[in-house]
Amino acid sequence: SYSSLRREAAARYLQRKAGNAFPLCLIDELHEGKAKGTGNGWALTVLTNAARWSLGLTGTLFSGYSTDIFWLMYRLSSQVRQEFGFHDENRWVKKVGLRRFTFYVSHPEAVQEDGSYTGRQYLNRVDEKPGILPGIIRYGLPNIVFGSLQDVDLPLPQYREEIAWLGM
Repeated sequence: SYSSLRREAAARYLQRKAGNAFPLCLIDELHEGKAKGTGNGWALTVLTNAARWSLGLTGTLFSGYSTDIFWLMYRLSSQVRQEFGFHDENRWVKKVGLRRFTFYVSHPEAVQEDGSYTGRQYLNRVDEKPGILPGIIRYGLPNIVFGSLQDVDLPLPQYREEIAWLGM
């Protein structure tokens, strides 16, 4: 039956009704919002925009490519949003990432020792390589703290695992 009740994503509701309603947004497993066009990334953006401060927790900040950090920093740092646009990940890679230049030629025997090619057809391709440059510290240092549970120095309960058998 048709009614006025509809399902709505919690993040979209917050976006419409609760801008700046929360003082702190605490995000665990922050690395799940690192992709550009995913629902998790969009929800992370909405939640961080609805709070005055954001604190993200993760054990896997960097999985190899600089664009992984770009999307997290873009969503959490106003400095990165001021300097880079939404589709500026290639400019980010030029600045703090590593790139691989690949040139394909139709007649490899025509390539000279200095790398020039005098033929008519060539194809060049630029890919991102795993790794980052030290220049990323400019964006990370004001925003990132590296710590572990031992640094907190709280008495943690003993960890143990148990098997619980459940009936069908």
